[in-house]
Amino acid sequence: MFLKNAKGSAIALLLVCLTLVGTQSVLAPPSYGGMPMPLSQYGVVRIYASQTFTGNGRIMIVSDSVAPFFVERLLLILNRAADFDILLDSINIDGTGTIQVSNYPGVPRVVLVSAGSMIGEVISSLPSSLQFLLSKDPLGNDAISVSGIQGNGLTVGLKFVTGAYNLGTTISAIALITAPTNSTVTITIT
Repeated sequence: MFLKNAKGSAIALLLVCLTLVGTQSVLAPPSYGGMPMPLSQYGVVRIYASQTFTGNGRIMIVSDSVAPFFVERLLLILNRAADFDILLDSINIDGTGTIQVSNYPGVPRVVLVSAGSMIGEVISSLPSSLQFLLSKDPLGNDAISVSGIQGNGLTVGLKFVTGAYNLGTTISAIALITAPTNSTVTITIT
């Protein structure tokens, strides 16, 4: 009787072993502090463009990645002091529609570079009525979040207040961007 039960047990053990050999399982790595693991890593990059400023202009920042990127800072630097205030005219994020800042109800005139100055900053100049455009980047900084999908990006319109702007004044834009490490972000001024 012992041999009869041992034979049945051996067959059951053999079936369990064959079942385990045919089954494969993969365990996911543990998450960091309960948070999902990132699909890609982000890094910070500085990009630059320069153009002769004629009084009106557009700064465009785009990425070749499908992941979002974040514009933390957008510095404007002139090669000589501005004769007139340079204003934020418009903002367009991801082609969702241009916000005409200079004509936006309740938004005061947003001066980016004041007359007599040579430097200004776009993101920190946004008035409280436009703070809804800001979010937190992966590093915890306030920034404008922009989709990386082709055809999208950030476009910032600039204009001077009045009068003719001196010919030959060069405006440079330096952007501090948080973006996926496998992407390329570019900036142009027109």
